[in-house]
Amino acid sequence: MLFTIVGVEWLVSLAPATIPRIEQVKMSPAVLSFAIALSCLTSILFGILPALSAYRYRLRRDLKQGGRSLAGISNPRVAANTLVVVDVALAMILLAGAGLMLESMSRVLDVPSGAVA
Repeated sequence: MLFTIVGVEWLVSLAPATIPRIEQVKMSPAVLSFAIALSCLTSILFGILPALSAYRYRLRRDLKQGGRSLAGISNPRVAANTLVVVDVALAMILLAGAGLMLESMSRVLDVPSGAVA
């Protein structure tokens, strides 16, 4: 949040004076408190829910079985291979999206300023 406050002030100082009402841009205390409250709520929510779900399981019984299965999957190699495939697929999607974004940015930069597209 500190970086946001400093960053907004820095960006406003770099902005050209031709932008209307640029001096009025600042970090609102209401927005800052909402962001802090939301981050606290999500960290509590995503921290407690997994802990509660792990509490439900019978750990003693599962520990006695001694790692015969990984999360109910009888073959851990299949699970690892599936995770690798999903990881590579997501990486390819991100690369394609980044390439399309760069192409769009290149086209935007080629438009002359002040021209109506």
